[in-house]
Amino acid sequence: NHSQNDADAQAERQADPHSHAVVLDPYCGRIALVPDLGMDLIRQFRYDPEAGKLEAMGSIKSGPDGRKALGPRYIEFHPSMPVCYVVNELSSE
Repeated sequence: NHSQNDADAQAERQADPHSHAVVLDPYCGRIALVPDLGMDLIRQFRYDPEAGKLEAMGSIKSGPDGRKALGPRYIEFHPSMPVCYVVNELSSE
């Protein structure tokens, strides 16, 4: 039951990687960002559309150092600025 956001529910949801989506950057369409709720990371991949493959490039923390149980779930790019927004589901931020 995830309706309660207590420590037990957070621990259960963050026991393993839990990727939610693959979001391509709207500028060149070759950088894929994958929010990983379980690991509190945004994973980065290079997308090769000709081969249809993703190549791991690294990761970004979904919050400041020392914070955990954030749970990144959604990413959305600003329509005109080179900025993306991340919604952390577990911390409601």
